[in-house]
Amino acid sequence: MNAFKIIFFSIVFLGLSRDVQAQDNELRLIPDWKIKSLAKTAEMDGNWYQAANYYEELLTRTGENQETLASLANVYWNSKDYLNASDYYYQLFQDYPEEGIYLLRYALLEKHLGKPESAIYYLERYQRKFLNKEPNEETYQLIRKEIEGCELAIKKGNFNPLLEVHRLPNNVNYPHVEISPFPQGDTLYYAAIRTEKLEYEESEVPVSKVYMAVETDSIWRVFNHNLPIANEKVNIGNLVFNDEKNELAYTQCERESPTYYRCEIYHAKKINGVWKEPEALKNVNQKKYTQTQPTFAKGPDGTQLIYFVSDQPGGQGGLDIWYVAKDKSGSYRKPKNCGKKLNTPGNETCPRYHNTSKTLYFSSNGLPGYGNMDIFSIVGYATKWASPQNLGGPINSGADDLYYVIKDSVSGFFTSNRPGVNSLQSGTCCDDIFRFRIKELVKVSVEGTVDFVIPGDDKSKVKVGLYKDLGEKNVLVAETTPNETGEYKFTAEPDQNYKILAEKDGYLKGMKDLSTKGVKKSKGMEVAKINLLPETNQPIVIRNIYYPFDKDYLTDASKITIDTTIFEILDANKTIKVEISSHTDWFGTDSYNEDLSQRRAQSVVDYLIKKGIPAERLVAKGYGEKQPIAPNQNPDGSDNPVGRAKNRRTEFRIVGYLPQYEEIIYEE
Repeated sequence: MNAFKIIFFSIVFLGLSRDVQAQDNELRLIPDWKIKSLAKTAEMDGNWYQAANYYEELLTRTGENQETLASLANVYWNSKDYLNASDYYYQLFQDYPEEGIYLLRYALLEKHLGKPESAIYYLERYQRKFLNKEPNEETYQLIRKEIEGCELAIKKGNFNPLLEVHRLPNNVNYPHVEISPFPQGDTLYYAAIRTEKLEYEESEVPVSKVYMAVETDSIWRVFNHNLPIANEKVNIGNLVFNDEKNELAYTQCERESPTYYRCEIYHAKKINGVWKEPEALKNVNQKKYTQTQPTFAKGPDGTQLIYFVSDQPGGQGGLDIWYVAKDKSGSYRKPKNCGKKLNTPGNETCPRYHNTSKTLYFSSNGLPGYGNMDIFSIVGYATKWASPQNLGGPINSGADDLYYVIKDSVSGFFTSNRPGVNSLQSGTCCDDIFRFRIKELVKVSVEGTVDFVIPGDDKSKVKVGLYKDLGEKNVLVAETTPNETGEYKFTAEPDQNYKILAEKDGYLKGMKDLSTKGVKKSKGMEVAKINLLPETNQPIVIRNIYYPFDKDYLTDASKITIDTTIFEILDANKTIKVEISSHTDWFGTDSYNEDLSQRRAQSVVDYLIKKGIPAERLVAKGYGEKQPIAPNQNPDGSDNPVGRAKNRRTEFRIVGYLPQYEEIIYEE
């Protein structure tokens, strides 16, 4: 999907009359060569409906031929008229089997029409017939992505018993497209071309405007807004507000060529209850490229961000999602690409950020999906992201699904051109607004306790945070303080990995893992107690780390001990550098015991490195029998097995601090 169709889907469907008023009863008076010329001109201008009318007339007059059939199939393809496009591409690949593009497009149309099994058959047929003879890596990757998307649609299906989806009524969804729904309390802002005409003179083409819809007693009513963003000469859309409702942003687009609209982001502030005049967003807009679809967000440290879409240089390909951070002066810095975990060589569009769950929702055609543009979620911020997740059906369909936005804990909106939309011509031409509702909200009630290894401090002064685990980075989603007995509670989402982090000045941070993967119904979960250690450079003994007699490798039981002690401490406290020391009793020579203890300490370090702790944070030291903490023999000179057991130990102590790992950098 090229850039202008993503930026403003609506514009391409407005027919612009040229030279001849193409009424059906007048077409018969126009010679064939003129009909063909008008068809090609309309096609070049992106006036797909008008082009289709001319090509249909030409086909009736001249009979079926490859050129006219291919042109007609192409304009139906571009106007998202899947049924007509499918009919003509089927005929083309049957009549002209050596033209691979016909078979490929027919296969993709089967996918758009919700027939993934058939799409796989024709995609594999294309691969065998064309790619096996003349390998092309780019096309091969496309085929694999599309097949994976079809397999996903077959596996997950279009039904989710926890969700219901309904299209908003026709007084909201006019026959042309509606885009960028954004709920603000009881009001839904959106952009649309509210007209029921199909063709216009070039000087009369309407522009997209922002409207507000309000639902009262299940009845939707549409109103004009009183915001300072009206402009009768350009297309306006993608209106969003920040959480404080004192800033807004929107997109303003102008046509630079028949098939390209360049957009800029505008921004306004509310001061003393009054909206100031919007201005083009500084540092973001670039004259040669498009910037569109802004959305406000909060970084983990509270910094205000704006995510947006652009085709500017420095991206991964196509349209990418970028972000810009607000500095302390209130200005926005230079934009930065969100990176390869989010963006693909395809198009990523329509970002909407949910601050509570630290989740970005977006649409992409660069990832395996049900249709062309599918909606995905991804946890993270800026350039720190987990893996994208396809939302599945019934949110996604074989068509284009866009602008997913959450209204509250159980509902939200998105747009789609799936069959059944309100349209002037084909049944899939135009995007309408849909609402989704969660019929059964799955909640996970999390309970845990915090304590101190050395009793006596105030547990209610501990800060406990719930973090979504992104692998390389954790993102804070909730924070609380325990009661006097150290008990705390959180509400978590299903199908997530979390870390719970407890911290207090003077103590090492404590952390426990929590997974809600596989949770399908609301339930309660209890987290193991977090014991906070004082922050000291004195050695701390870790009990139950054992080795086979006279050996230096770790037992399985010892690995479990390390996982729940040293590793958790290091994972929670990412700036400390520690010495891992091993000690023996007095059996054996000094040199032998020192060598054995060094190897044992190194085995702990090696194990921690394998689990992801950087080597520069670890020092292995073997002390042999030189630092006993209990007598190896009794006062009468007899053997003291209890004392020797205490001396055979593993300890760690803090020996330094590395540069801050957790600093949040929005601009390099």
